[in-house]
Amino acid sequence: MGRRNRKRNRDGTNAAKNGSGDGGNDGQKRPEHYEEILRENQGFNLYYKTQKVIPEDEWDNFIKTMATNLPVAFRITGFRAEADILRGIVKDVYLKNFAAARTDDGNLVIPKSLPWYPRELAWQVNLTRQMIRRDEVFAKLHHFLISETVCGAISRQEAVSMIPPLVLDVQPNHKVSRKRNQLFSRSRIQVSVIDELVDSFCSEVLDMCAAPGSKTTQLLEMLYAGDDTRMSEGMVVANDADNKRCYMLVTQAKRLNSPNLVITNHDASVLPKMTETGPNGEKVALKFDRVLCDVPCSGDGTMRKNVDVWKKWNGANGNNLHWLQFRIARRGLELLKPDGIMVYSTCSLNPIEDEAILCRLLKEYPDCLEIIDVADKVPGLRTVPGVTTWKPMSRDLKFYENPEEIPEKFSSQIRAAMFPPSPEEAAAFHLDRCMRILPHHQDTGGFFLAAIRKLKPLRSVNSGPKSGEDRSSEEVQEKEKPADVVADEDDKMTPPKKRRFFGFREDPFIYFNQEEPCWKTIKDFFGVEGLDHRLLLSRNREEKKKNLYLTCAAVKDFIDCNQENVKVINTGIKAFIRCDGKNSDCEFRLAQEVGVNELLRFLNKRVVKLQREDALAILRKHDLEDPLQNSALCDETQEALKQLSTGSVVFVYETKMKDVEKTVRLALVGWKGAASVRAYVAKSDRVHLLRLCGGDTSYFENLDIEAKFGNKSANGDSAGNATQEEQDALKVAAEEIPVAV
Repeated sequence: MGRRNRKRNRDGTNAAKNGSGDGGNDGQKRPEHYEEILRENQGFNLYYKTQKVIPEDEWDNFIKTMATNLPVAFRITGFRAEADILRGIVKDVYLKNFAAARTDDGNLVIPKSLPWYPRELAWQVNLTRQMIRRDEVFAKLHHFLISETVCGAISRQEAVSMIPPLVLDVQPNHKVSRKRNQLFSRSRIQVSVIDELVDSFCSEVLDMCAAPGSKTTQLLEMLYAGDDTRMSEGMVVANDADNKRCYMLVTQAKRLNSPNLVITNHDASVLPKMTETGPNGEKVALKFDRVLCDVPCSGDGTMRKNVDVWKKWNGANGNNLHWLQFRIARRGLELLKPDGIMVYSTCSLNPIEDEAILCRLLKEYPDCLEIIDVADKVPGLRTVPGVTTWKPMSRDLKFYENPEEIPEKFSSQIRAAMFPPSPEEAAAFHLDRCMRILPHHQDTGGFFLAAIRKLKPLRSVNSGPKSGEDRSSEEVQEKEKPADVVADEDDKMTPPKKRRFFGFREDPFIYFNQEEPCWKTIKDFFGVEGLDHRLLLSRNREEKKKNLYLTCAAVKDFIDCNQENVKVINTGIKAFIRCDGKNSDCEFRLAQEVGVNELLRFLNKRVVKLQREDALAILRKHDLEDPLQNSALCDETQEALKQLSTGSVVFVYETKMKDVEKTVRLALVGWKGAASVRAYVAKSDRVHLLRLCGGDTSYFENLDIEAKFGNKSANGDSAGNATQEEQDALKVAAEEIPVAV
């Protein structure tokens, strides 16, 4: 504890002794409310009017919109089969009955799907988070958003932050077409062998500045490409420089329950070399098919949400971040494969943080990079093209036309690379392919992004010694290289340096070997077939393992190759949990985190199919002290349970939706006792599954509403028990054609 904190504690103690009770506030009462921040900044107005980023005839509308609150937006997790059911529930139950509701400004509440997001899976409501939290009218919507967010079925994120993953266009297998062409060129290889080799390849994606993780979850969804009946072999490496924010990322990622994610903790501008196992078993440099480079920025596009930016904004903010943004983007390109795509994005409208970064990259590596047009990836999104001219401004609101005008006192803040390119360079760089989102066009925040294709390994045109800030991350990690050396030289492997890690010390990731003692018991008890047990890991070296985690093969290879030189914070999803002393033939039970999405397809035993009424009965029985008796279930379910010994089971309920050919399978991990059953399902997952089965969730909603608004709200129709109309809507949305099982 530092001297300042000790003094603050002493002041607080003295104040308490003096009877003030206000801690270290000098005995004065805290203000009852904070002063309203003035949403106005003359420097901001001057800067953006001069840059002409906003069309002149739209300025008044732009600045008026910037001074208003940002509407709430959320996205339904798209790769899950139940996404279509949940979309129907959103439309027909939770966003339907707002006809008489008004915002604080007196406007009608109008929910709408975002026109540029696929399948109506993203929605926006012209309410603020504060309105939803405090108003009883929106209590059910608030409970719905919270519970579905906790279980991972919904992501509450700003609308514009959903755009970069869409334009990055992640596919489950980016390597197929390129590798297939290479293999077909060798006529001696048979087609069947080619197909076998092609199937073993997978996509590798890097999210450089990932926390808090909403974009990362989108990238993971795309690896499944709408098919959640198999384990995707792709991998997403999500990195963040802030150790504490990495654990926020862990929390967010756990909601999606994906075995394809690795979370790392490094400064993105100097990410270490990473390796993977090559085709002949050798270590080769790991390069990524797609890179998301959403860099730290001044955030003036977020003023509608982060009101503090209004009073903190000044012309030097973007200048001070320019160098960090450039170094992060350059490192991302170094880690990108040839023919790969990197999306560079910021939540700033400032050309110094946007177009100037791209121009510098294109000048540094001519003929190696190109900006590509990705507008077709988001049809319906209104954008404006990138600008080709701009003027750097200093903190004292003075603009500069060229580097020669910069005074000595600002020479370290405003550099030559921040100035616009020549007209010829601007035309060659295709800056018009950049996309800037203006808040007043579609009631969003401000945003900028551009997609860059890497045509070939990077080769810098600069020569001579470089200053520290101009050195590439490769040069920071190694000795200085000649200027004409290919920057992707790390393809020629040298042993990576063992690094000193800071922050919390993580437990090791220890994968199963061929002789793992507990695996035979698990395999026989659950009838596991087709799962390579070497993809399971534990976090301790002791023989008695507490939890077992599952990853995909690409993640296992990443951990095996990089655990010594890359700080890995988290990977894997919980698959099995030790349950000693439960009178079971197996010392492990299944974990709900993974039972549905990944392990179920490998289980041939301990799976019990349910009718709808049985599923509802098990989910409604939330009291662990009074479990559901087997006799309360239908005859078919009772007969299936009689065949099983005491222990962990998976209950499965299947349904088909109208106009959807695929069967939607809902599963919950449970326990079969001597005469009773219970579900090992968290409250949020229980509520989620009840909704999907068409059940009444008002009991759980009332618990939260009563705690917040009191008994009156919990018992009233406006925020209490589900009306008959709502129950009917849930059944229609969730269960169109029950499947006989």
